[in-house]
Amino acid sequence: MNRVRLLAAVSVLCAACSVVHAQALSVFTQGSTLRIIAPDGQPVLSLLPLVWGPKWSWTWMKGQFTPQGDAAQAELAGNISASGAPVRYLINLTPQGARTLKVDMTFDVSRATDLTLAVLDIQAADTFHGTGRATIQDASGARVVNVPFARGQLSPDAQRLDLRDAQGRTYTFQFAQPTPLAADGDARIVLAQNHVAAGTQTHLTMTVELPQDAHFYLNPKNVPMPADWSNWFVWKGTGDASGPSVIDMTRWLDAPAGKYGRITARGDQLIYHGQPIKLWGINAAYGHCFPTHAMARQNARMDARYGINAVRFHKFADGFAWQGALSKTSFDQYDPKRLDDMDYFVDQLKQRGIYVEFSANFGRVRVGPDDAAKVPFVNELPASGAGWHDATQGAMWFSKSLQDLQIGQIVNLLNHTNPFTHLRYADDPTVFCIEMVNENDIFFFTTLPAMQRFPAIKQRSGQAFCAWLKKKYPDEKALLAAWGPGSLNCFKGEGMTGESWDQGEIYPVGNPWFYDPVQLAGPMKPRRQRLLDTLHFLYDQQNAFYQRYAAAIRATGYQGLLVGSNWQAGQGLGHFLNLASDAQIGVIDRHNYFTGTSSMLANPGGGMLSAGMDQVNDRPFMLSEWIHVFPNEFGVEGPAIIGAYGLGLNGWDVSFIFENGDDGVFSRALGQPFDAAVPQILGVFPAVARQVLRGDVQQSQLTFTRNVNVPSLLEDKLGFDDRVQQQSDVKQFNSKTIPAASLAVGRDVVAFTPTFEPTPTANLSGYIHDGLVRSADGQLAWQAGKSPRDGYITINTPGTQAVVGFAQGKTIDLQNVTITSHTHYAAIYVTALDRTGTIPTDKHLLITTLARVRNTGMKMIAGNLIAPGGPPMLVEPVAADL
Repeated sequence: MNRVRLLAAVSVLCAACSVVHAQALSVFTQGSTLRIIAPDGQPVLSLLPLVWGPKWSWTWMKGQFTPQGDAAQAELAGNISASGAPVRYLINLTPQGARTLKVDMTFDVSRATDLTLAVLDIQAADTFHGTGRATIQDASGARVVNVPFARGQLSPDAQRLDLRDAQGRTYTFQFAQPTPLAADGDARIVLAQNHVAAGTQTHLTMTVELPQDAHFYLNPKNVPMPADWSNWFVWKGTGDASGPSVIDMTRWLDAPAGKYGRITARGDQLIYHGQPIKLWGINAAYGHCFPTHAMARQNARMDARYGINAVRFHKFADGFAWQGALSKTSFDQYDPKRLDDMDYFVDQLKQRGIYVEFSANFGRVRVGPDDAAKVPFVNELPASGAGWHDATQGAMWFSKSLQDLQIGQIVNLLNHTNPFTHLRYADDPTVFCIEMVNENDIFFFTTLPAMQRFPAIKQRSGQAFCAWLKKKYPDEKALLAAWGPGSLNCFKGEGMTGESWDQGEIYPVGNPWFYDPVQLAGPMKPRRQRLLDTLHFLYDQQNAFYQRYAAAIRATGYQGLLVGSNWQAGQGLGHFLNLASDAQIGVIDRHNYFTGTSSMLANPGGGMLSAGMDQVNDRPFMLSEWIHVFPNEFGVEGPAIIGAYGLGLNGWDVSFIFENGDDGVFSRALGQPFDAAVPQILGVFPAVARQVLRGDVQQSQLTFTRNVNVPSLLEDKLGFDDRVQQQSDVKQFNSKTIPAASLAVGRDVVAFTPTFEPTPTANLSGYIHDGLVRSADGQLAWQAGKSPRDGYITINTPGTQAVVGFAQGKTIDLQNVTITSHTHYAAIYVTALDRTGTIPTDKHLLITTLARVRNTGMKMIAGNLIAPGGPPMLVEPVAADL
């Protein structure tokens, strides 16, 4: 066995956390937030100054902490939206010894105003959650309470707050003067509430006493660099694809794209030229969809070199300035010059064997000056300048005129002839898929606000719902018998009153929280039948729009694939009604992202991969947006997991890693939230793309199926538990019946059945031992982490053998390769270089290693970005035995 120091055979990343001194807490500021991190890198406490105006309206506070020697100061300023009154926090943080931090705060208001609360919010990590984990001491004595805290007042005059973690360690907040405490999950130190007079100043002085020594990094200069920083070397890769390269995959792509006809769907597979095809793609958005001709050639060359055989054109029709190729006067017309540049780019991709998906806009309709006559209520929509108006994402579902603009935008594009290919887009097999609606569906949170905001949308939705109800119920008496007394005008809190059977307006009020199974069985139980009817109506409404939209697309002659939407809607009933609606159109597509300071490898089947729980058994599946969002340092595991477990084991068909666009070369520095053209992501593509396009990881023969019957859904009967957690673009799908870990064992699919069928509970015990989850066919293994920054996967196929993750010091025996990593977090791939090669037979093997990548001068604490640094990027050597 030869010891090899692998100095970025292709690229290098190792997303270990920053140096955290053993057994010492880390205390630092990030923007306007004070954070306390445990020695193992896990969050402990965060303190955030917050202000809410009247009716809980959010107040943005601008400013951040700046160092003052070893201390820090901040001036945070904002304006109450309702009154315009300026409000301000002045904060001083001063370490006092190794275990104490003094906090001095002043909240002041220069003009009288109403507000709901101004607080210093204390966010306690999960380690504090439990019975009796907090003690409050005030004038009435000491009492023990649970964490998370129940909503309400904790104390009018608190003197001290103690928080105890799972290990029994106590964190103490000692107040210099009696201080009001409130709570809503978090504890809130109240500085002002209700009405505040002009010139009011509220002062808070407290100490935060820690159970162990801490390093106070209140000055970024004090943040240590990795211990081996002197060994890191400058990344010199450019991505220039003009010359020869051993990693070049251009010949792997069958050019021109579509020369044998269209990509079609056969059941759950994409088929091209009689054979299954996988698309390993990337996004381009806004102006990157219509680059200069030189840049288009450069992008196409680079994409082909890195094995990218599909590009999703996204948001190219979101406006007429930087955000799109539209004309300056209409949402469904295009600027000739920009469209010509997009035509050229499509042709360059086609010549390289790269397919295209069109995702025209962000998911909301904009009404241009020339469109105004088509939208009767245009003046209700907010003006956005130059004679344009913006409809919110939810407005389109109840407006035929807005829907027609959305449809017209893509229909006009499909009827356009590309002068470089001499084909209408409708006829060009390079365009393999059309996405109808991006990140929006009728069941989501955006629909109700549109009804509340626009009187015409409220009226149209109410008339449509009432007409639907009159087809189901013979009269108002029958409706009220089903819904219950008082069910009309019962959503006064949402402002949706004025309902009348006789006047023909009853509003489809709801959102994913209302439809949640827990709510339907609890607070929403009195409205249960009303909400079930609302769901049924919304399902019919969305289906009708999708079918009308699809028919208009087909009328152009386009015979390629369609996607309804890539969004989801809460959990339970709405989730699966929306999925059923998407399945009627064609390809199932979803989005998912991963952010924060942890690693996806900690939880088998979790993170972005869990979006695969929306795969439908007889439909192709696509993940058209995904990426580890900067500053998360674990980006290399994204392509590794999506490539092996998504497109491999679970048989997904299409992947588009997200970025708004690149310049056909590697980025000069880290810093963009969504950047795939960086070493720790794009650098692994030559290995992963070979694995995916060659089909190294086989689709599992073992399938876990959740059975869903739509008529039963409409009667509040699902048949298994469904859990969806979402924070913006970041989602986690799971189920106790068939957990997300099943995605690491075999295929996980939804089957829409003609009758209700129970879903058997998955038994994964035969595939899991001591946290190691093995795939049913034995090609993949996933070691769960003991902490959020732990875990690794192995890939063991004839063509690709790899270890990815936190495997330092472990010896992994694979079919033909034994790998021992000596780097904390790394990806180490051994891949057959040729199209038909295997590791035992190929004349050339590609060794790809990735470890940490940082900017020069970049400072991190346990995955938290303290200082961004700048170019050039530095990469860490990977040491391993092969």
